[in-house]
Amino acid sequence: MMLDETITYQVDVAFRDPDGDVLTYAAETSDAATVEVSVFAGGVTIRGVGTGSARIDVRATDPGGLSAGRGFSQDVLPRRLTDHSGGDYDPSWSPDGRRIAFVSDRDGNREIYSANADGTDVRNLTNQSRSDYDPSWSPDGRRIAFVSTRDGNNEIYAMDADGTRVTRLTTHFGDDYAPTWSPDGRRIAFATRNRSDLNTVQNGLDIFVMNADGTGLSRLTSDPADDYDPSWSSDGRGIAFVSTRDGNREIYSVNANGTDIRNLTNDAASDYDPSWSPDGRRIAFTSTRGRHGQHEIHIMEEDGNVMLLSDGGLQLIWEELRPSWSPDGRRIAFDSSREANNDIYITSVPGSR
Repeated sequence: MMLDETITYQVDVAFRDPDGDVLTYAAETSDAATVEVSVFAGGVTIRGVGTGSARIDVRATDPGGLSAGRGFSQDVLPRRLTDHSGGDYDPSWSPDGRRIAFVSDRDGNREIYSANADGTDVRNLTNQSRSDYDPSWSPDGRRIAFVSTRDGNNEIYAMDADGTRVTRLTTHFGDDYAPTWSPDGRRIAFATRNRSDLNTVQNGLDIFVMNADGTGLSRLTSDPADDYDPSWSSDGRGIAFVSTRDGNREIYSVNANGTDIRNLTNDAASDYDPSWSPDGRRIAFTSTRGRHGQHEIHIMEEDGNVMLLSDGGLQLIWEELRPSWSPDGRRIAFDSSREANNDIYITSVPGSR
């Protein structure tokens, strides 16, 4: 079964009282954080509330107190939000938790769409002959920042959540990527390459910050290697980002004023796609540090410990990428190739209920 799916079983067909007495039923789960169970006359209802596996035990009892039981294991898999022959990527959860913006090439090129958090009401928000991608929802839910090549190179734009009132925020000959809003909605951090309008020399990608209207540009990182994929912390004090300054992709953080750069991961594998949790205590990210080197979602705790969230197991062709937290911190949306083409999935976060 899938996360948030409900299944009903008629268990009275599995039990028979030889005297024809009416039986009563009870059921329990080995893990209520994974499967919830309830009983009705002649059956049980189970609901997947967390990804994982649980054992369900059902017991039938006759009026005399004699009973018999049966059990089964139930797996709960991440819920598939989109199901299209085209590729769907890069989810971004709205601040009220009701909708998810994502990128899709279902119409021939990359465009931005949104859907309800249950996968219904898919809407096309952009419709250009060039690529639109990297959606990021503003904290008030009214605007979506994104990257577009509609004017020739990669620039940052913003639009209303319904796709109207598109505004271009950056204008220069270099390329700008991966916008992320500050928690107060007043600033946007992003990665940029070949920018010359600050009278500084720039070799690789670096992290910059601007006002939400595109003014007030300032530089946060300056390294010959690439710094990119910023994610603002919920308290506004820090920004997580990816850097190749130590030879491979690792997660770093920097204060919002550009001071105190810290290395958060240090692994021979690649760590990237950081996404700060709503409570500021964890960072979800993509890594190739798994058993077989495929791309999977991990979560880094405050103490630096890392746990695997999505697991491709022996399915070496699976790739799980680009995590995005729900506003309550209980779910993570991500894109996955587990069904051959890329789609958006939602999984639960252990310990978040």
